[in-house]
Amino acid sequence: MNQEVTFLVQIDFEFPTEKGGNVSAQYFISETGLPEIVKLVQNKNTEHVFMQTGDGDVYQVPLTPGGSPSWLSTVYTRFPTKCTRMNVITMNDQETVVGLDQRSKLYLNENLVSTECNSFGLHSEFFAYTTLTHQMRFMSLNRSVQDNVQILKEKRKYDNTLRDLEQGSAIVVITPKGSKTVLQMPRGNLETIDPLALSLSITNRFLSEHKYADAFAIMRRGRINLNLLYDHSPKNWKSHIHEFVTQINNQEYLNIFINDLQDEDFTKAEYFDPWAQAQAQAGQQGPGGAPMTATSSLLQTELPFLAEVSAKQETTKSNIICDALYSYLEKDGVKKTNYLSLLTCLVKYNPPKVEEALTLVQQLKAQETALAESALKYLIFLVDVNKLFNIALGMYDFSLVLMVAAKSQKDPKEYLPFLAELQAMKPEYQKYKINMHLEKFDKALEFLAQAGDEYFPTCLELIENKNLWNTALIVFKDKKQLNEVREKYADLLEEQHNHVSAALLYSQCGQVEKAISAYQVCGHWKKALYLAQSIGLPNEEIKKIARDLAEGLITNYGLNEAAVIFEQYLDSPSEAVETLLSGGNFEEALRLIHKYGLQSMIEKDLIPALTEVARDQLARITTKHKQFVEKYNRLLTVRYEKLIAERDNLANEEWKDIDSASMYSYESRQSRRSNATWTTNSTRGSSATKSRRNKKKLSGRKGNPFEQEYLITELTNAIPSKRWQGTSFSLFVSLVLLL
Repeated sequence: MNQEVTFLVQIDFEFPTEKGGNVSAQYFISETGLPEIVKLVQNKNTEHVFMQTGDGDVYQVPLTPGGSPSWLSTVYTRFPTKCTRMNVITMNDQETVVGLDQRSKLYLNENLVSTECNSFGLHSEFFAYTTLTHQMRFMSLNRSVQDNVQILKEKRKYDNTLRDLEQGSAIVVITPKGSKTVLQMPRGNLETIDPLALSLSITNRFLSEHKYADAFAIMRRGRINLNLLYDHSPKNWKSHIHEFVTQINNQEYLNIFINDLQDEDFTKAEYFDPWAQAQAQAGQQGPGGAPMTATSSLLQTELPFLAEVSAKQETTKSNIICDALYSYLEKDGVKKTNYLSLLTCLVKYNPPKVEEALTLVQQLKAQETALAESALKYLIFLVDVNKLFNIALGMYDFSLVLMVAAKSQKDPKEYLPFLAELQAMKPEYQKYKINMHLEKFDKALEFLAQAGDEYFPTCLELIENKNLWNTALIVFKDKKQLNEVREKYADLLEEQHNHVSAALLYSQCGQVEKAISAYQVCGHWKKALYLAQSIGLPNEEIKKIARDLAEGLITNYGLNEAAVIFEQYLDSPSEAVETLLSGGNFEEALRLIHKYGLQSMIEKDLIPALTEVARDQLARITTKHKQFVEKYNRLLTVRYEKLIAERDNLANEEWKDIDSASMYSYESRQSRRSNATWTTNSTRGSSATKSRRNKKKLSGRKGNPFEQEYLITELTNAIPSKRWQGTSFSLFVSLVLLL
């Protein structure tokens, strides 16, 4: 008689819960249904218990005591093999079972993550594991398993999910909310490291909470670029600049931050992935209310909010930060606790404001000499001392120059006589000499022009040597000197064939004759005649100028304009008519004939000119028409032959695609060459082939594969130009009017 045997199995997990006490459950399981229990683990966050059986199945064990074990019929997940190590984590708000088998295969639920894992650990924001290839990989608990696996497969220039380790390292423990990771070395010793992924995670949290001092400490210890203090959220940094400066509360640290500034967004480069996670957690939005993606740039979206800091300066990142810090620190005045940071801001600016930095040193000198000495020593550390010396010299403050020189390696025998010589000069001439020494020639000319009339020849020499003409037109206030500069500049422009600009300068300095001459050369007849009449030249001289202008216009085919000059300025309508007739403007010529009563010119000049032009036009039309008909008929024949050839499959590749056929023919010929010849002559051959192809296209030889293209081009060119049509129209109108 068969008798069912049951066993009372008490599974006492003895796992402490957050509420205190132990977890215990009792089940009645038949002998035949009792599975092999490999592992029992509890998720400390949810208090759920998971059990792995010998075949790799994982079940979620309910914590309700007693009853039938119906949960054995539902598998939570299944490992491909039995895993000797097992844990439960919460990833992307879903409970995920981690398994590591004896063959170093790591599974997250049924997903194979690694085939070379030797240990794993859990952080409050990351799941980490080490590999047999001496690396430590991180997976975000805020992403799904599939997303994490995909990220691990991607190859990036900057990969913050990876950390190289010593061979054989294994995770012992990771501090849950810290950056410390304890590793066991093959020798058995324990070592502590701070992986970048964990340091960035903590830095992100501190910056989001505006704990800048804590974030700064973590970043310095982890050698994280300090640009992230700003790049994490530019808008928040600007609005919390008081907390930033107050919490840092150290000039040295502020100077380190300022000197590290770079005009790039580090959330898109070195520290791309962790910060993209932070943006997703914070629910930040991009332009237009769209969610921020991994490729969004905080710098680009936040810069408009900071542009008002310095509207007159370039809105680069470093300039914005330096402006904001300088404005904030300067509110309390220059003092011992902020002067070094103020100097750093000025020097870091692009371009550096070194002169303003030296002005700040001057202010400190008025307050306390020791403080000014310290500031100057620090400034020399930031800026080359020779550059500082020249800038101080350009500020015309000799006491400041001596201060800078004393801190440098300059020999007093070199600069003291030079400074003494400068101090003995008149102020304006002294500044001229200084700017000449600094090669600031525009400023040198400005001060030399103010030094006195006796230096005017020196001014002219400086202008000519350094090509300072445009500056000279501004700095000279004396009319006589200014006119002399204008005339010399106009002479130079005339030599350079810039006649229009030269004429303008001549007219400004009162050299009207030269201005008229310049206008004559460049054909600006209206300006030339206007100037000639404005200065009251005799009528004979004006007519002489007008005739020269008209003859020049005729030479340069300005026949209509020359006719205007003959009519209006030379009182010679007959010459105007003759000029118009030679230019084919028969309508205007006919108008002038009737206006001035020159009917005799109709029979003498107009009709012969019309007859000659009409004969030429008819001959040209006849020739063009004949050529057009011939080429048109040939084009019809070529197209017909092409259609016949295609129909009978006798057409060559050239009929289908002329350019392709030409290139194919070229490549066929080239393939018969040796490799050495091809390598040597490829460029030359390509150029020669292109030249031959162009010549073929211009050839009208019958049978040429480019003949159709040639015919189309010739037919297009046969269409009369607008100028020819205008002449013909004027001819026809005049003939009709004379009928």
